[in-house]
Amino acid sequence: PTHMCTYSTQYTYSQWPPPSHVGGVLMSTLSDYKEMNGYSNKYHGWGLEDNDQYWRLVKVFDKVERLPQTIGHYRDLPHERVMGLDTTDNYNESKQVLDALMASSGTEYTETDGYSQVTDTAKINDVRVRGRVVTVLAEVLKDGKRQSAC
Repeated sequence: PTHMCTYSTQYTYSQWPPPSHVGGVLMSTLSDYKEMNGYSNKYHGWGLEDNDQYWRLVKVFDKVERLPQTIGHYRDLPHERVMGLDTTDNYNESKQVLDALMASSGTEYTETDGYSQVTDTAKINDVRVRGRVVTVLAEVLKDGKRQSAC
């Protein structure tokens, strides 16, 4: 797997990306994605899923490949930044999930939460393709209840 977004106009600090982060764009083969068991199903809302993915990569592959910033340079779409997202209940729940991953050996965590468990947590209702845009309509299980997701 390769972290593609190693520089973004969204951020002004020179130390991008943060050391334990693979946000923006991550390229992976399907076999590597399955080997790291994809993304965790325990994150809801905004925050820390990219950090979780970083630690999955490290625990499974022992390293994270990154493009040089001169190649992995992305321009973000202009938008207002939403302040305070890192103080929400969802973010705090995500922090607990990430802390549990970092405290574990990683193997039991990545084997029991991710791609291979998606049938237990989501049901795909429809996939629509319009040009380059793919929309997946699904129901996601959170707290034992199904919620619509797109």
